[in-house]
Amino acid sequence: MKWKRHLNLFLLVATILAADYALAVGPDYEALIEQAEEAIDSGNVSPDRDLKPLVEALKQAKTDEDRRRLIDKISWMGRPDGNSPPEVKRYLLEQATPVLLKIGKIGGSAFTRGDALMALRDMGASRSVLEQAATIAEQDPDDFVRSRGEILRNYIKTMPAGD
Repeated sequence: MKWKRHLNLFLLVATILAADYALAVGPDYEALIEQAEEAIDSGNVSPDRDLKPLVEALKQAKTDEDRRRLIDKISWMGRPDGNSPPEVKRYLLEQATPVLLKIGKIGGSAFTRGDALMALRDMGASRSVLEQAATIAEQDPDDFVRSRGEILRNYIKTMPAGD
């Protein structure tokens, strides 16, 4: 009988620890990324179903590792020269731009802020958005992020006028 009580106690503790772990780990970002990639690859992508969760996850991500992973994937899916359909590129550029600018300004480590600002260039953001990103970078206290501002300014110089 004693062993049953110990077993029940063990199961209770294991259940509590598993729930705590699930809360600590947070959303399954890899599953969201995989869902979006599969939808894009299949040609059956719905921005609201497949892309919105990625942008929302980026807004809510708590760690630099999670932010950087999501930034990398969103940037890759939104590249003008990438394989994503035009509606994916448009949606990500429209919806992720304000999030990326915000992360670039106040989003964690210098590398995360720099990644967010450079993602805008990689996604083909407009000149005005890139100018905002460059200004944010130039005002950052970190040398690495400020160097992203210089890169963005040089890139803007190569853009066609009025772009």
